[in-house]
This record gives sequence, structure tokens and C-alpha cells, in this order.
Amino acid sequence: MKRLGWMAAAGLSALALAGCQKKTTTTAETTTAQAIGPGAAAPAAPAAPAAAPRRKAGLWQMSMSSEGVRQASTICVDADTDAKLGLAGQKPGANPCHENKITPRPGGGYDMESVCDLGDAGKMTTHGTLTGDLNGSYKVAMETTTTGSAAPQMNGTRKIEMDAVWKGPCPAGMKPGDMQVAGMKMNLLEAQKRSRGGE
Repeated sequence: MKRLGWMAAAGLSALALAGCQKKTTTTAETTTAQAIGPGAAAPAAPAAPAAAPRRKAGLWQMSMSSEGVRQASTICVDADTDAKLGLAGQKPGANPCHENKITPRPGGGYDMESVCDLGDAGKMTTHGTLTGDLNGSYKVAMETTTTGSAAPQMNGTRKIEMDAVWKGPCPAGMKPGDMQVAGMKMNLLEAQKRSRGGE
């Protein structure tokens, strides 16, 4: 049961990484843009970040395994769900994950990295890859190291694999953001909103 706890946490981290990330405009960039008048030569813009992967809308069935333990779950997503569950636009300080990177791999797929500060649950550092077809099936392979957890059994390095398969439109009774795992249903968008103080 304890293993399922950190597997669920790692799975949510993977979902966040698989979500949409977008570039925010800094104050300096806004000031520079306002200072450039008609006919003035604009400075060279920095290269735009690579587009983060987006899953096809509908019901995804996921199977996560590590150390001989397997956990199955399903999640209903749409474009808005991926954008909000991803790391884009999160209120500074409200998102426990930082230093997130999603980099396209030569030949397809993505390399992913994140660092999440989970408070008493410790710091979770993840390195992984995402391969496959985000319209039909994809696979995430990652190595997660947890340090500083108040629960000693949570600390350590674990290799985790997750396979996801698109099952079709979300069924009646499931709305975007709903996840079913271990016989329980929760809405991740509502949980995220509560973690931000109900905004």
C-alpha cells in the first residue's frame, strides 16, 4: 500500500510533465516590445521553446509498474485539462514542481526532467523519456529519486514505467480531469484549484 502511494505521486508528476507548457512573457520583454516604435528594428527574439506533448482528448488507461508492483488508473482529458494539469500558468509558489524541462529527442519522443518539493514527503527528482503516439498509445520510462521524506521508506531511487492507451471518448459520469485509481475517483482540476486556495 505504501508503494502505491509513491507510485501515485510519481504518476501525477508524469502527468504534469506530459501536460502543456507555454512560455510566459517577462516584464523585460514587455518593456522592450513597448519601446520599439513603427519602423524600428526589433532585437532578435530568443528561440521559442519546443511545443510540449499533448494527449488526444478522451479516456486514457494507464498502467504504472515499479519493483514488481503494478497500478492501473484511467483519466479523462481534453485540451484544457492538459493545459491546466501541466506546468503552464501555475501560480508561482503553488506548484511544488520546478526546474521542469521537456526536450524533443532526435527521431521522436521527449526527454523529461523535473524537481518537485513535496514538503514532508521529501524532494522528488525525476529523469525520464516519453515515446510513442499521443493519439493512441505512449510510454513513459523514468527514474525518480526521493530524498528528505519524513517516511524513510519513501526515500531512495526507483525506476518506474507507465504505459498509456487511448480508449475512446470519456464515458458518461466522467468529466475532464476525473481520474479513477484504486477504486477511487477524484478530479485533479478541482484538487489543483483547492491547492491554490480556491481561486
